[in-house]
Amino acid sequence: MHWTTPLSAARRPLLAAGLVALGLNALVLSAVVMPARAETPANAVYAGKVDEGSASLTLTAGGQKGLLHIQSASCSASVSGDITEMGRGMLLTVPSDDLHPEQCHIALLARNGVVTDASEEVSCRQWHGADCDFDFSGNMARQPPP
Repeated sequence: MHWTTPLSAARRPLLAAGLVALGLNALVLSAVVMPARAETPANAVYAGKVDEGSASLTLTAGGQKGLLHIQSASCSASVSGDITEMGRGMLLTVPSDDLHPEQCHIALLARNGVVTDASEEVSCRQWHGADCDFDFSGNMARQPPP
């Protein structure tokens, strides 16, 4: 399995909407219409199957921080950062550091308590290498509280 696929045409508007919401111009964007704001719970865990593996998203700090993890037969990767609500989902912004000079933005689309799609910027590859990526479709349902 190889997860490094180009950003699909269906996922480009999702990432573009997140970047526009943050006032970023990292990509050449066409006009994007933002849907109604998402109802992101303050603290929550989403988990489930995505493409050929599994993923989880843990929201903490009142929904302002997020940890995204993916797992498959050939890769395992995690990133964490700030969460910004946008349209029908949220944007995870992974800050730059000494080893990673560029920020990483991952847009997550959620519908009815289920994260269904994720799209990442090319700069995110510095966190996970060539065998993984955070571009996926699936069914990460909100888990009941413990």
